[in-house]
Amino acid sequence: MMRRRNRIRKRSVIALIKSHLDSSRYQDYNWWDSHASTFWLPRFIDLHLEPKKKINLFSCFQNPLMLIRYYKGVKIFLSGENLANNEHFGFHPRMLDHRINEVDLALGFEFRKDPKYYRFPLWIYQNEFISPNASLEDIRALLEQINDPSTRRSTKRSRFIGQISSHDKGGMRGRLIDLLNPIGQIDCAGKFRHNTDELLEVYGDDKFKYLANYRFNLCPENSLGEGYITEKVFDSIRAGCIPIYWGAYLEPGILNPKAILRFEEGREQEFYNRVKELWENEEVYEQFILEPPFVDGAAERIWEILQGLRERLAPLVEEG
Repeated sequence: MMRRRNRIRKRSVIALIKSHLDSSRYQDYNWWDSHASTFWLPRFIDLHLEPKKKINLFSCFQNPLMLIRYYKGVKIFLSGENLANNEHFGFHPRMLDHRINEVDLALGFEFRKDPKYYRFPLWIYQNEFISPNASLEDIRALLEQINDPSTRRSTKRSRFIGQISSHDKGGMRGRLIDLLNPIGQIDCAGKFRHNTDELLEVYGDDKFKYLANYRFNLCPENSLGEGYITEKVFDSIRAGCIPIYWGAYLEPGILNPKAILRFEEGREQEFYNRVKELWENEEVYEQFILEPPFVDGAAERIWEILQGLRERLAPLVEEG
């Protein structure tokens, strides 16, 4: 334990010094990868603002750094993870408050009343759902395209359920597969319950092209949390599938719950019957896919979120 603490202290001091000596506009710590400048948020800042300061980006991966309040430049914490879900993922306790007392702005999915926090859920930027340079007209066009039932009506969708995940730490993916497997073949293209190599070998790891073969996509969240929603259901909808979803929150004013199959514990038989009916009855399936996944005004709501982010960032990064 003492050695681990010493390693964290040493790493924190090195990172602090680097923040003062490195001349890069963007520097990432505990981040997704080591290419901060190509990430969605820096690209959004460069496209819409005129940054005049060094910008340090922090997230929840690896052990937390100390002393970040002393870093040179603006400090932004960003996480799309359910940081309170320590049962399965073990996020460090220091991460749970989004380092809100040490950074200039914290971004996450939670609903927090703090002047240094802004709700910016992962589904907006993950897999480039909304491009950082998207206009309101671009977002409207995208949602109109996705809402077109012809995307879901394609005769190519001859397969039952596609499922892509690397793990099942929360246990819900396995439960749903076991529940629905008697209806038809469930293809698992990720590491979890892997039974097909098509995703990589045929579709070049393009999940959207792969899922275009399926009527349904099994896409539960890793855990439940107030306001917690990731890219999973959005990716499913973009691929033209009916999402088989488990989660605590479906963005009101954006998503249409009538276009999503939402699993509730204790109602397994009812859910099984509904999925079976949609798979076996063409008329019922046709009626279901006429429901638009995005409600009227969804594009405007997404645009408001982006405008809000820009307004929160501007005074931090543009002041000389």
